[in-house]
Amino acid sequence: MEINKDKLLENGFYLKSNNICVSEDVKDKEISDPEVILDILELVAYKSYGLDKETVKRISDNAEKTLSLDAETVMEHFCSIMVGINTGKALRIMAEANLMSLIIGEYSKSFSRIQVESFYTLASNIDKTHRVLERRLGLFYRILSKKDALSAITKLPYDPKIVQNITDGITQLEFLHFMRDKIELKNFIFNYGMERYEYIHNLSKAERIIYNTTDIKIQNRIHLLKDIQLNNEAIFVEDLKITAQDLVDSEICSLENAPRLLELSMPFVHRSPRHNNKKDLLKHARRLSKSRFRRIFSNVKWIK
Repeated sequence: MEINKDKLLENGFYLKSNNICVSEDVKDKEISDPEVILDILELVAYKSYGLDKETVKRISDNAEKTLSLDAETVMEHFCSIMVGINTGKALRIMAEANLMSLIIGEYSKSFSRIQVESFYTLASNIDKTHRVLERRLGLFYRILSKKDALSAITKLPYDPKIVQNITDGITQLEFLHFMRDKIELKNFIFNYGMERYEYIHNLSKAERIIYNTTDIKIQNRIHLLKDIQLNNEAIFVEDLKITAQDLVDSEICSLENAPRLLELSMPFVHRSPRHNNKKDLLKHARRLSKSRFRRIFSNVKWIK
């Protein structure tokens, strides 16, 4: 990012070597443009500038003025900060200067001891992760409880795709972590799509780096997916050996109802890949079409 030295000076800051300092004659004066605070945090994140105690104090003393900034401006700055080379340092300064409410609102005032520890662990290690915005945002919001995080992400006007990714990370990562077999993995990817699965999978890898946890579950998923792909096992409807037209030609259902019947057939081939052939699929589809019970419970794995 470009350094606007005039804007810094107008608000009582100046650059000295690799530090941002406060001019002696303005220490007790208010900042005229609160956006300069976010500019400074970007400089920290991108240029690795240091802040002395007086600078942090001046930012903290004027933190409340940043609440007047519009949400779009705050979001743009925060997203930029989150993909810096020194994001962790910027996050620590934000916490020390009471700026977290700008990002997550009231939830910044009710951090538990564990959440505080998680935040500082994140700040210490986030720069070890790839500079991917959605992934780092996912790491950040996962510090909060699920309920609080889902509410907090609405404070800033993120792109809908980013919101979806963060939401998936908040709500689905634990389910992915405890996934046991190929059936569950195929069903998950079928329901969420490969792109969303890969986001959650990569988020779990980044979280392992942050908290220094085992990668056994991650490696297990990699192995399961590799095995699925090597054996050409069906995951999506387009992988089936029958089409909507086959169902119509076999007088099993109308063309209008065929897509739904194909979807309902997916659990059948997820559980038993050997049945992904035209004969078995048509036979199964015919059973589904005749039984409402079978259609409702097509995705249930019965225990003998």
